[in-house]
Amino acid sequence: MVFKAGAKCPLFVPPLLLNGTPINRVKEFKYLGHWVTEVQDDNVDMDRERGALSASLWFKYTQRAYNALRVQYNNSLRVLLRRPPFCSASAMFAEAHIDGFDALWRKKTASLLGRLRGSSNSILKGIADKFDCPLIWSFIKRTKSVLVINY
Repeated sequence: MVFKAGAKCPLFVPPLLLNGTPINRVKEFKYLGHWVTEVQDDNVDMDRERGALSASLWFKYTQRAYNALRVQYNNSLRVLLRRPPFCSASAMFAEAHIDGFDALWRKKTASLLGRLRGSSNSILKGIADKFDCPLIWSFIKRTKSVLVINY
């Protein structure tokens, strides 16, 4: 990878060899879970994270995976709100008037289920109204008190 300096980039970059084998030049690569790009911005990594936020589609996961995501959410907000690493997450959310991870998870899931039920697409609506579907059942369990079922 050759990093750009603003709009400037070398016109010619000689090939690099490793034991006589040329190394491919790339515009981006993943390093320690973070996408590094030649323009040195975080857009690619943010797009990856945005895709990961479609968590309301997940329905088969372990408690360990759920807890890891919750901890990451809490730690991210600690950084954004400039709080110490071990401050109380509930107090932090209450003081900032921000939903905690569990509330956010339930609201996003209820919103998705509501959009499925209100869809003009008969297939999506049919799936959303099928209570024996594992995906829908997991949505209903996850939303608990947030979901109001309308018939």
